Amino acid sequence: NSTSPIRAHLWFLPALIYCYLLALLIEKWRMRKATYCLAPVLLAILLWRAEFCAFFDRFYHTMEYRNFLFTGMSFFLTGQMIHEYQDKIVCKRLEQWMQWGLKAGMIFGVAFSMMEYAFRGAGEIYTGNCVAVICLFLWLILYGREINFPSVLVETGRKYAFLIYLLHPAVSDLLKKCSEGLGVSNCQIYFWLRPVLVYMLTVVTVSGISAVSAYASEQ
Repeated sequence: NSTSPIRAHLWFLPALIYCYLLALLIEKWRMRKATYCLAPVLLAILLWRAEFCAFFDRFYHTMEYRNFLFTGMSFFLTGQMIHEYQDKIVCKRLEQWMQWGLKAGMIFGVAFSMMEYAFRGAGEIYTGNCVAVICLFLWLILYGREINFPSVLVETGRKYAFLIYLLHPAVSDLLKKCSEGLGVSNCQIYFWLRPVLVYMLTVVTVSGISAVSAYASEQ
């Protein structure tokens, strides 16, 4: 279901529908526990096709792994499994070790993904990203309630997360044209700052649209 005539990143919308339909069948056939065993298998296939196959002179087209089954269901099932067993994962005796372990996993994942980028260049999937994201979600679910996050971050996530994802490619394209016009498009510092700049500019854009919309509604 390539949505590239609109925007390529929207491929996840039909993919998510397929995940929900498959989840419905899994629940109907009462196969949830057995299906959880497939999550690491699907994730391993995803990483093999997206990254490690290159070391063995193999190649897979993006559509062969960036789809509802390997990218979608692997993380969908992982998230569902974490949600179902989150109360059983916590062990009071090892709580401090678990917290440090998850933080170490996040740091390792970020460092490893940077190393992957340095050696491989741009890619669809990084193993380090997968490790960092799973550790981050586990840490937030298990211990996030104990943290008083700044209200601006909470509100931004609650109100604008979907809009940020929806609009960030347009902001990215605009930033690319501006960087080319300013002659900094090939600067290494710009390459590393680009994701942060795109995110910040997208948040500002979405916040501005929301403020204008709220003002128009009041008037």
